[in-house]
Amino acid sequence: EESLRLHTDMTKKQRREKAVAALRQAELAEAEKVYGMYPHELSGGMRQRVMIAAAMVCGPKLLIADEPTTALDVTIQAQIIGLLKRINREEGTTVLFISHDLSLVRQLCEKVVVMQEGRIVETGEAEEIFRHPKAEYTKRLVAAIPECKTQSKTQCVTQNETQCVMQNETPDEAEILKVQGLNVSYRGKTGRPGRREEKIPAVRDISFTMKRGEILGLVGESGCGKTTLVKAILGMVRADSGSVRHFSEHPQMIFQDPYGSLNPVKKVGWILEEPLKIHGGFGRKERQERVMDMLKLTGLEEKFADRYPANLSGGQRQRVSIAAALMLSPGLLIADEAVSALDVTIQAQIVELLLKLHEEMGLSVLFISHDLRVVYRMCERVLIMKEGRIVEQGDTKSVYFFSEAGIHQGAFKGFRRSGF
Repeated sequence: EESLRLHTDMTKKQRREKAVAALRQAELAEAEKVYGMYPHELSGGMRQRVMIAAAMVCGPKLLIADEPTTALDVTIQAQIIGLLKRINREEGTTVLFISHDLSLVRQLCEKVVVMQEGRIVETGEAEEIFRHPKAEYTKRLVAAIPECKTQSKTQCVTQNETQCVMQNETPDEAEILKVQGLNVSYRGKTGRPGRREEKIPAVRDISFTMKRGEILGLVGESGCGKTTLVKAILGMVRADSGSVRHFSEHPQMIFQDPYGSLNPVKKVGWILEEPLKIHGGFGRKERQERVMDMLKLTGLEEKFADRYPANLSGGQRQRVSIAAALMLSPGLLIADEAVSALDVTIQAQIVELLLKLHEEMGLSVLFISHDLRVVYRMCERVLIMKEGRIVEQGDTKSVYFFSEAGIHQGAFKGFRRSGF
């Protein structure tokens, strides 16, 4: 309501009605309830939609949307793109849409401006830019978008059967993670008068197993419980019931934001050495050698050990985050939206790095993302979450092209029609 108080003469009741309407327009379920909540009680995607609602509440003639859908899953992204199109069409609002997601740019924009190192390197009609890019940088951007090719159902089934034969190990040897009947809830306050505290379920009766050496994708809408699930798997939150069994030591997590996940007052060498100090059993010389080896393994030069995170680019920081997660040689690596904050060229580099590490170190990776293309590129098998539950799981190609979960069919259809 802040901008309404500053720029309108609305009464308190009118401001409240307008704010709730803006939340509904931003596709937030239970807008009345969200209105009465604090930002920390919302998921990352929900917070971003609240920001979109706040920007739109005064009906601006120019809307500058700086990465407005970065933290949102594909189904909510589609809703926000539809909303921006409707505002542009019905209100006559000019939209300057800034994004590293080229498929969204292609869906929304009539004209595209491509920037590199502070300069405009190419501009033109959107379809012309995507079909016939002229600048070398634009060509690299378009080429970096992960592709997917439709498979026949017969092919998918055959691949599934082959995979099962190859993984014909005893359960104890094959499994690295087993989750059974997991339920997690948190305490929050309702949006009703009096703000009564209540128990809100976040993860509901989830069961799945993960094989050694597997890259398992976890896909779902913003706020569906993905992050709560992995926090419960790592023991960062307490489960109400159910069990989590690990068959590896020191499982590690790579976080979404490379800017916020590293200690800004410590040098890279110190950050990478710290897990070894805490765990113990390593001499100073051995720790330093392991730091240099890990920098090399993640594609960074030794000189980066003497730099602070602020001196690194986003892609370099994420490489440091990956290096830190690998210092104790974990069997299980959880990547929570590890590439969603990066542009497509850096995203492609990090995806290739993770695939290389998976191959060389035999890592098992639980890869969480709302980007269906990246999941398709990375993962052999995928779990689909909705409202705290797993609603579908299976071989990636089978799920993507023959999904039986109606709630996600629209997302997968949009994925297949997107032109990439």
